[in-house]
Amino acid sequence: MKYTIAVLAILLSLSSCKSKKEVETDEVTQEQVKPPRERTLLFKMERTACFGTCPEDVSSFYSDGTIFYESTRYGIVEGRNVGYTDYGEELVELYVNNYSTDYEKKYDDPRISDLPSTILTFYDEYETPYQIIMRANTPTELRTLERRLDEILKAIEKWENIGGVLTPYKLDRNYQSI
Repeated sequence: MKYTIAVLAILLSLSSCKSKKEVETDEVTQEQVKPPRERTLLFKMERTACFGTCPEDVSSFYSDGTIFYESTRYGIVEGRNVGYTDYGEELVELYVNNYSTDYEKKYDDPRISDLPSTILTFYDEYETPYQIIMRANTPTELRTLERRLDEILKAIEKWENIGGVLTPYKLDRNYQSI
């Protein structure tokens, strides 16, 4: 009987503490509670050189609007840069509307020699890449996606040079915390 009363007393005191904590959390305003911004790699677009002035660059697009950009020739900005855009939601929408493993892995015409490639890589939720090489005979929806990603790149007014030269793979993984 003594143990039953002691257990009941402990349970009552714990439940009263819990209700106090619930009251305290109700007083927190919505402005004070902000969800963390999660950065997810959506796609990477790499453009290869041609014999003319084609841009040679790599762009990595993230769900929060962060874009890593590295150019070696004729790019928007030279070197390794990071830019931020308000198009994060649109990037997610573009990803959702265009991601498919039904696309062929390569669209090409071997009879054409001086044509740059665009290599578009989609990443699933496990960051598993699905790469599509686009040179010729590419489906319209992929070319439309490429043009829109290029427009988003050109809309960034301020790029921050992050120096050095890294491969695109290292670029994405080393700057997850930016």
